[in-house]
Amino acid sequence: MRLFPVSLFYKALFAVAVILLPILITFIHGYRANKEHLKKHILEDMTIIAEAYEGQVYQFLEMSKRRAQDFSSDGAVKDGLQKITNGNTSEVKTLSNYLSKHKLTLDKTIKHICILSLDGRVRASTDSSAIGRFFLHEQFFLKGAQGPSVSEGKTGASMASEIVVSAPIVSRDTGKPIGALANFLRLKDINKLLSGEFNKEFGAISWDKGNRKTLEVYLVNKDKLMLTGSLFVKDAVLRQTVDTLPVNECLKSSNEITAYYKDYRGVEVAGASMCLPAFGWTLLAEIDADEVLVPARDMLRDTMTGALVVIGLVLLLFITFFRGILNRILRISHASASLARGDYSVSIPIESGDEIGVLAVSFNKMAVDIRERTALLMVSEEKLRAIIDNSTAIIYLKDAEGKYMLINSRWEILFNLTSEQVIGKTDYDIFPEIIAHTFRQNDLKVLEANTPLEFDEAAPNHDGLHHYISIKFPLLNSNGIPYAVCGISTDITERKLAEERLKEAQRLAKVGNWNWDIVNNKLSWSDEIYRTFGLKPQEFGATYEAFLNYVHPGDRKFVTIRMNEALNNKRPYSIDHRIVLPDGKEKIVHEEAVVTFDEKRAPTRMDGTVQDITERKLAEEAVIELKDKYEGLVNNIALGIYRRNVDGRLLEVNQAAVKMFETDSKEELLKHNVIDFYQDKSRLKDVNDRLLKYGFIKSEEIETVTAKGRRFWSSVSSVMKRDKNGHIYFDGVVEDITEKKGLADQLRQSQKMEAIGQLAGGIAHDFNNILTAIIGYGNLLLMKRKEDELLKNYINQILTLSEKAAHLTQGLLAFSRKQMIKLQIVELNDIIKRVEKILARVISENIELKTNLTDKEIIVKADSVQIEQVLMNLATNARDAMPAGGVLSISTELVEMDNEFINQHGYGTPGRYALITVSDNGMGMDEAARKKVFEPFFTTKEVGKGTGLGLSIVYGLIKQHKGYIDVHSEPGKGTAFKIYLPTTEKIAGQQEQPTLTADIKGGIETILLAEDEATVRETTKALLNEFGYTVIEAVNGEDAVSQFKENRDKIELLIFDMVMPKKNGKEAYEEIKKISPAVKIIYLSGYAASVMKGAILDSDANFISKPVTPNELLRKIREVVGK
Repeated sequence: MRLFPVSLFYKALFAVAVILLPILITFIHGYRANKEHLKKHILEDMTIIAEAYEGQVYQFLEMSKRRAQDFSSDGAVKDGLQKITNGNTSEVKTLSNYLSKHKLTLDKTIKHICILSLDGRVRASTDSSAIGRFFLHEQFFLKGAQGPSVSEGKTGASMASEIVVSAPIVSRDTGKPIGALANFLRLKDINKLLSGEFNKEFGAISWDKGNRKTLEVYLVNKDKLMLTGSLFVKDAVLRQTVDTLPVNECLKSSNEITAYYKDYRGVEVAGASMCLPAFGWTLLAEIDADEVLVPARDMLRDTMTGALVVIGLVLLLFITFFRGILNRILRISHASASLARGDYSVSIPIESGDEIGVLAVSFNKMAVDIRERTALLMVSEEKLRAIIDNSTAIIYLKDAEGKYMLINSRWEILFNLTSEQVIGKTDYDIFPEIIAHTFRQNDLKVLEANTPLEFDEAAPNHDGLHHYISIKFPLLNSNGIPYAVCGISTDITERKLAEERLKEAQRLAKVGNWNWDIVNNKLSWSDEIYRTFGLKPQEFGATYEAFLNYVHPGDRKFVTIRMNEALNNKRPYSIDHRIVLPDGKEKIVHEEAVVTFDEKRAPTRMDGTVQDITERKLAEEAVIELKDKYEGLVNNIALGIYRRNVDGRLLEVNQAAVKMFETDSKEELLKHNVIDFYQDKSRLKDVNDRLLKYGFIKSEEIETVTAKGRRFWSSVSSVMKRDKNGHIYFDGVVEDITEKKGLADQLRQSQKMEAIGQLAGGIAHDFNNILTAIIGYGNLLLMKRKEDELLKNYINQILTLSEKAAHLTQGLLAFSRKQMIKLQIVELNDIIKRVEKILARVISENIELKTNLTDKEIIVKADSVQIEQVLMNLATNARDAMPAGGVLSISTELVEMDNEFINQHGYGTPGRYALITVSDNGMGMDEAARKKVFEPFFTTKEVGKGTGLGLSIVYGLIKQHKGYIDVHSEPGKGTAFKIYLPTTEKIAGQQEQPTLTADIKGGIETILLAEDEATVRETTKALLNEFGYTVIEAVNGEDAVSQFKENRDKIELLIFDMVMPKKNGKEAYEEIKKISPAVKIIYLSGYAASVMKGAILDSDANFISKPVTPNELLRKIREVVGK
C-alpha cells in the first residue's frame, strides 16, 4: 500500500475540521432534542391539567347525584309524593314549599327541583311553571327512575340545554319505586368549576392558571357546542361550535387526544382531551403554541452564540499548536529513527514540563531500558545454555526440514558427537534409517498438529538400544506458523524393564492395569487386560468407547453410572461386572480405580486395575445357590419358622414368619422379643418351663397378636437345642390356625342347627296334619252354616288362627330349610320399594325409616315373598329394640366377595353379591347374645313377647337362597344385619306369571284316599263327599294296595299321604302302577315339597303340602283329573 506524504499542518487543519463538525452537529441536535422535549413536557402538563379538571367535573356530578339521592330518601318527600299519587292535590303546594324551603337552599348549584310520578308527570316543583309537565320520554326521568343519574336535556320553557341530576323515590311501605326526584343545575356552575370561581366560593384561598395567558379549559357537548365560557369568544355557551380533532375522536370512538392541533379559532394549540362518554361530553385543556414555545426560540439563540464561541477557541488552539509544538515533535521523530537503527545512546533535550517534555523524558528512559535489557538478554541466553547443557534429559532443536539447530551436552555424551558434527544435519545422517524415519515422522506429527505431543522412541547407545519418553513441541513465528521442533527426551530403559516384569506378574495374577487421559480421551491398557478381554496384546488402540463395547449389555448402564459418579461425585470406583469376549464367552471382572482432579476440581486422569474373578465368582455363586436353595425351601413354607434364645429374643426367622407377624422386613421382626406377640404374656413362662423340662412342645394353641395389633390363633411346636458352646436355644414352627378354628366353630354350629332343624321339621309335619283337619272341618262347617252369622264369625276366627298356625309351621320348615321356595329372577330394589310401605305401618310412629338404595340394577334369583318375610322379621326386631324411637335404615349395594373377604369373615364363595344392610340405632346386644342370635327359640325379649324363631327363619330363608347373613352389634350402639345374595344375569322377557283363580268345582269320580291320621282322613273324605266325589278309605300303604285291587275298575284317582306305616305313599303307588300304569295320583305330606321331590318323588309329581285348604285340594283334583 502506497503512503502519500502529508505535512503536519494539513493534518492539524483536517483535525480542526473534524473536531468542529461534530460540535456543530451536537449543538443543532441538542437544540432540536430540547425543543421536542419541551413540547412533550408541555403536552404532559396539559394532560395533567385535563385529568385534574375531569376529576373535578366527576366529583361535582357525583356530589350532585348524592345530593339528589339524599333529597329522594327524605321521608317528607316520599310521603308527599305518595299522598299526591293517591289523589291528595292539596299536598302539591305543601311538598313544593317544603322543597323550596328545606332543599333548594342547601345547594346553590340547583336551579330548581321537580318531583315526578311514575307516569313522568311533575307532581311538585320549586318552579311552579313546571308542575303538570310530562317528561315520560326524557333520559333524566327514564334513568332516574332506575337509579341515580346525570343527564343533559332541553327541559326548560326555552328548551335550553340543562344538566339534570335525578334519583328514584321508593315507597316506605313496599320499598318499590313510586317516582323520581330531579335537580336541574345551572350550566354557569360548570363554567365556574372550570374557571376556578366555584373553588373560591367553597373557601379556596386563590385559584388561577398561573402566568398562562392563553390557557383555557372548557366542556363541549355531543352537539359540538360549548357548555362553558370561552376566553376568546363572548357568549360562547351553547353557541360556539367546536369541530376539532379531539372532539371528533371523543364522539366517534371515545379516544382521548394529547397533541398539537388547531382549535375552534383556527389557532395552533397544545391541548389534551378527556372523554365523558356517559354524557357525550368532551373536556378540553388548551394553550396557544406560540406562548408555550417561547423558550424554544431562546434556546436557538443561545445555541448559535455558543457554537460561534467554540469555533473561535478551536481556531486559536490550532495556531498555538502549529507554532509551539510541531518543531519539538519533529526532534522526537528524528531521535526515534536513530534508536531504530541501533543507536541506543541517543537522547532528546528537555525544553519544558508539558506533555511533549514528558514524552521526551519517556523516550530517553525507554532508550536506557532498551540498552539495559539488551545486556540482560545476553546474560539470560548464557544461563539458558548452561541449564540445557547440564540437564540429564536430551534437549535438541530441529527446523521444519529436520535439520538440527541445537543440541545439549547430554546429547553429545550419549551419542558421542559434537555440536559442530550435528548442527545442520538430519537424523538420516546420524541414525539408522528405521530409527531416523521414526524420529522424522514424529516431528512431522508435531508440526502438523501444532501442539505438544508425547512419543515412545528408541535410539542405539554403546550398551545397546535405549528407550526414551520424548516430549516434542513446535516453535512458532510471529504469525503462529511452526518453524522448528524442540524435543526433550528422557531415558526410561530401566522403567521399561520394570514394566515387563510387572506384565509378567499381572499375567500370573490375572490383574491388568490401565490409565485414561480424560482431557485427551486416551486410554492405555496393559497386555494382561488385552488377554483378559480375549485379545492379543495391543491388538488395537484402546478407547473408553471400545471398552464399553466389551461390557455385557446388561451391565453397560451400571458401569456408565458408576464411572460418572466417580468422575463427577468423587465416589470410589470399585465394581464387579461382566464382559463379553470376541468368541461370545462371558467373564466377570473386578475393577478398582482412582481419579485425579485439577485445581478446578475437574477430572483429568483415571488410573485403575482389572482382575479376572470369573472362577471365584462361579464358586461364590455355587455356594449362594446352595444357600438360596435351602433358604427358599424354608421361606416358601407357609409355616413360620424361627430360632430364639431362652429370653425370647429372636435369632432367625423365615419370610412366612415376617408375613404372619405383619412386619415390614426380616430385620424389623428380629428386633422383637417373642413376648411382644403373646396376647397373654404369662403364657411365655409356661412354654419356656415345659421346653426346659421336656425338651419340646407340640401343637400348643396360643392367642397371638401381630406387630400391627391383629389377633389370631397360632399353633406352636418347638424343640430345645444347644450350640457348640452349650448355650440353649429353641427352634420352632408357628402355624396360623385362625381359619381352622373358625371352620370348626362353624361346623359345630351347623350340626347344632341341623339337629334343631330336623326337630322343627318333624314338629311341623305333625302339626300340619292337625291343621289340615282343623281347616277342613272349619270349611265344612262354614259351608253348612252360611246363614248363621254368629257361627260364621266364629268359624272365620278358627280359620284365621289356623292360617297363622300354618305360617308358623312354614317358618319352622324355612328354618330347617325344608320349605319349598319359588325362585325367580327379580330386581332387588323393586322388592324393597314394594315392602317399604308395609314396613312403615309395622314400625312405630316414633321410628324413622330411611332407605338408601343403589342406583345400579341388582338382579338376583329369589322368592319375592320370602325376601319380604325376611325384611318384615328384621324390621319387627329393630322396632322392638327401639322402644323410645330411633332410625331404621335399609341400604343396598353391589360387592365383590374375594378370597381376602372369605378369609377375614370365614364364609362365602367368590363372586358378585347383592348386599342388603338393615340397621338400627337401638339397644344393641353383647357378644354372647350376638353369637346365639340365629339359634331357634333364643330371644332377649320378655316372656310372651317373642318366640325366638324370627331370626332363625330369616337365617333359613337366606341359606335357601344360597346367601349369607351376618350381624354386627354393640350394646348401646345399635345392630346391623348384612345379607349377601348372589347376583345373576337378567333374562329378557322373564317375569312372574300371575296365577289364574278359577271357580271351585266338584266331580263324580271315585277317589282312593290313603291317610294314617284318622282326623285328616275323615275331614278330607267329608270334604270330597260334599263336592260329589265317591271316596274309598285306606289307613296305610298296604291297605291302599288291597283296596285298589278290589276296586280297580272304579278308582280314577289316588290321594296318598307320603308318610304312612308299612308302605309309604310312593311305595304303594309303585305297586299299584304295576296293576294299572295309567292311574293318576296326588301326594299329600306335612313335609315340604323340596324334601319330597328329588329325594323321594319325581320333580314333576303332583304334590300338595299340608296344611291343605279345601279350595287348594279341590282345584288340584280337577287339574290332575283333567290332564
